[in-house]
Amino acid sequence: MKLLVAIFALGIGLEKLPRPPLLDLTAPLELAPARGRVKVRANYLVQSGSTIRGTLHALERMGSARWDIRVAGASDLLVLADDDAMSLEAEGVTEKAAMLALTETQAFASRNQPGALYPPAREEFYRSVLPELLERILRRATPVPEAFLNGAASLPHIAFSAYTGLMARQGASGMSAAMALSGAARSIERNNGNSLIAEIVRAHDDGQAKVALTGEQRGVLVQRLRDALLDSTLSVRKTAIEAVMRARDVGAVPILIQLSTTDPDDGAGLPPTYRSVRRLAAQALQQLAP
Repeated sequence: MKLLVAIFALGIGLEKLPRPPLLDLTAPLELAPARGRVKVRANYLVQSGSTIRGTLHALERMGSARWDIRVAGASDLLVLADDDAMSLEAEGVTEKAAMLALTETQAFASRNQPGALYPPAREEFYRSVLPELLERILRRATPVPEAFLNGAASLPHIAFSAYTGLMARQGASGMSAAMALSGAARSIERNNGNSLIAEIVRAHDDGQAKVALTGEQRGVLVQRLRDALLDSTLSVRKTAIEAVMRARDVGAVPILIQLSTTDPDDGAGLPPTYRSVRRLAAQALQQLAP
């Protein structure tokens, strides 16, 4: 009897103890330290069977006007797309989530004025979290939807990234997207398109493309890079020089010789570390025509 009374009393005592709060899926998640808390949060979603609800909530966060909340939302999706959330792939939820997030991200970015000052979280979002998320989704998707390839390639800050290389390994299937971008009106899209062309050519030459280029297709791509070397926009010429180096296009040597001696961007009056078009062209010549 005494034992039963003791157990009953213990039960009452436990009821009076404060219960740990449930994870609030609607509350903003502090960014610092973001990654550790995000993983705990996402693992909770996986273990509780709330992955679809968590995915939708992460998408809502990626549409926030605050960049830190957008980073947290993308980080949620990144962990949900990990190996311990394979059920998401079976439902196609992860890929759909990335597509929707990509669409919203581009719409949000297009509303920003060129030259504006952005918070550090914006740089983290574009340079780190989002490319990592999309790279993981792209690696899983077979085949990669053309709309996903087109949209992802127009994001800022992905030129020559590992993520761009992953897209490029789609080979000829990514050619139309790359050509369209390289001919776009906005220089940031031309830069992304030219870097993607370079990676497509390199992946083909290295035997890593899922769909090989024909000789004619390869010729069209390298010619687009050579044309970009003479683009009127400074940043595009610089990116094009890097692109012909990545593509190992020896046929670009005559244009590079011209740029190394006559381009208006000669670095005069600027620090020695400034990477002018002339300097970049000279470096490319050392690589392509030693």
